[in-house]
Amino acid sequence: MALRKIGDGILLGLGAGITAGIIFAIINQLMVNMMWGIEAETINNKVEIIEHREVIRNGRTIILGSVKNNSDTNLHTLSVKVDLFDKEGLFVEQCSEYIARLHANTQVNFKIKCKACDSNKTVEHTSYKVYPTGF
Repeated sequence: MALRKIGDGILLGLGAGITAGIIFAIINQLMVNMMWGIEAETINNKVEIIEHREVIRNGRTIILGSVKNNSDTNLHTLSVKVDLFDKEGLFVEQCSEYIARLHANTQVNFKIKCKACDSNKTVEHTSYKVYPTGF
């Protein structure tokens, strides 16, 4: 009798655990899609880099600019990325900054600090490209 009760308890616990796991996975996926599930082409249609400029401070490249949400939808998370290129046009470094929330039809400023992994200086480069991404 005691073994039967233990067995029933184990089965009940396993069932509850599996059910909780499935519910957690569904909620997690919905939240990830809500926050990060913006396709790159959708971002390019909704978000516009208004202006940007490169500033050098203490050997570190800083990109200052503005980004605008041209849609009627609030964006929960946006990343503005900068790719740095050398004089041959080869990619040498990527820098980014997150904007936590970009409300519909609004514009905000951003500041992206670029530095090399092994120092506080920026990798040598001659050009850069700024673009928005969803993550």
